[in-house]
Amino acid sequence: MYPTEQVSTNLMASNLTPGEQGHVLGTDGLGYDVLGRLMVAGQTSILVGLAAGVLATVIGTLWGSIAATPGAGWTR
Repeated sequence: MYPTEQVSTNLMASNLTPGEQGHVLGTDGLGYDVLGRLMVAGQTSILVGLAAGVLATVIGTLWGSIAATPGAGWTR
């Protein structure tokens, strides 16, 4: 994976331009590597999206099963 430190700040490496000192997309004002931060945010977004999809599938399956059961719900 991409080696980056996203826990502590590095003010000596703040506001580096892309490609400087091995930082592909540069650094922000606190010295965090921009590519590393994008990768961490992307992982979080994928996890949240997958969790929402699984939850919607489970709820929809249960709701559909209850609705399709003869004599239950709206079929009375």
